[in-house]
Amino acid sequence: MRRNDDLDGKLAGQRIKAARKAMGLSQEKLGKKLGLSKGVISIFERDARHGDAFKFARLCCALNLDVVKVFEPEEEDYRWFAESVADNESF
Repeated sequence: MRRNDDLDGKLAGQRIKAARKAMGLSQEKLGKKLGLSKGVISIFERDARHGDAFKFARLCCALNLDVVKVFEPEEEDYRWFAESVADNESF
């Protein structure tokens, strides 16, 4: 069974939020810098899979985040995948 895609979006959202806070920016200040509302920033921080892709790319650039790597799983996810493959001969 594959990891729930909701977790990917939420993990990316947590990374966005952490990067914003590390830069000392509020959602409102970051939104103003990008011409986005605080609500748009909040949506991406809750689940990065939702929202406009262009806005998401601008947000990642402003936070110095790689648009692809922000969704990459953690090391423990790779272990889970390896165990799943080993347990499933038909994979």
